[in-house]
Amino acid sequence: MRISLAFSKLLTSSSALGLGALLSLSGCVESAPIGEYTESSSSGGDSDSATDTDTEGGSDSDTTTDTEGGSDSDTTTDTDTGGSFCEASDPTVDGGFALTFGAWTGSEPDELAQPLHNVSFTESCTVASVNVDGDDLLTGLDCAAGSLELRVAAPRSGAPGWGVGEAVELSVTDEFTDQSVFTDVQRYVTMRRDGAPLIVAVDAFDNLYASLIAPIAVTYDGEACGGGFMVEAPGNLRFEAPGEGVTTIYSGHHGTLQLGGGEALDIDVARAHPGPCCHVGDSFHYVARAVVLP
Repeated sequence: MRISLAFSKLLTSSSALGLGALLSLSGCVESAPIGEYTESSSSGGDSDSATDTDTEGGSDSDTTTDTEGGSDSDTTTDTDTGGSFCEASDPTVDGGFALTFGAWTGSEPDELAQPLHNVSFTESCTVASVNVDGDDLLTGLDCAAGSLELRVAAPRSGAPGWGVGEAVELSVTDEFTDQSVFTDVQRYVTMRRDGAPLIVAVDAFDNLYASLIAPIAVTYDGEACGGGFMVEAPGNLRFEAPGEGVTTIYSGHHGTLQLGGGEALDIDVARAHPGPCCHVGDSFHYVARAVVLP
């Protein structure tokens, strides 16, 4: 049996209401990305499908993690001035990321399928495959607990900075944190080689989780386009590589951070946005990929 599960999220961030309920609050509610997990009996699997339920004979459980990257807000560039980046977003920006589990000995796929869960794990893995399929970059991993495939948007500025046979560390966290009225969703995935970030994918609420992309420094400016309390406007994220490049990328835009030695981080900032009011905090949604420049 194949099961694909999706979790609705609201409130200008990665927030979702507990138990899947939908609540409408005037002036404070906005559609946000959908997260989903898929487990398949074979490694890889199709990670393009957002939701589907399909019953076949057998009892293989399928679970995916898909956080679709919207581009609700604005801006990329290497300058600190918003200008037109505050007014129009890039529709090609994609902060989505997905995990498709193959054979897996741990309980994580089953736990991720639950409506409310707190799952966090780190695995030592070997890169089994690296493929660009249309707009997607697919990385197959053979880990201690089994096999899986990590999907992010394909980079624009260069080729993936990792290859088959390399040893990497994969860390995954998906947490639902009950905060009274709302249940906040924090999702992030990192893949590192010798401590250096190769993929950093974040979909979080009220916390930038800056340490995930270290040694790169990332800071947030929620007032870059005039946003603030009761005023919705895009913010930006500023990325700095020690001794190398600096780039400021506005919400809904793409940018490249120079790392030196012909390498860079290719970054889509789908969302860097202040919360408009009340219980709705800042939201952050971006994907960074290490690339080798042409």
